[in-house]
Amino acid sequence: MEFLSSSPLSLEEAADLELAVGEACANALRHGSPRGELDEIRIRCMRSGRALIVEVSDNGCGFDPDSVPAPVLGDFGESGMGIFLIRTLVDSVEFKFGAGTTVRLVKRCHQEG
Repeated sequence: MEFLSSSPLSLEEAADLELAVGEACANALRHGSPRGELDEIRIRCMRSGRALIVEVSDNGCGFDPDSVPAPVLGDFGESGMGIFLIRTLVDSVEFKFGAGTTVRLVKRCHQEG
């Protein structure tokens, strides 16, 4: 939030990014930490012009993001919404796999000024 407070994003845009980052971190903890507390989740925050970029990295082996189904309307459970929410809340999301998994979220400032 400290990083977001000095950004050009509106309060709504910042809230969207905060929620998306929270979902990415929850997924990294739940699915990308095969050794539990021995693993670490890394968060990298950058600014590029009027866009904020946040990368969430973990030690997991990865997954096929295109195979994650969109939730069915009215059939919302306690989990399974993370990727859908992330894709809805940010302007772009990329998944990189290699020595772990990195989710790169980009949120652009859409207001004038």
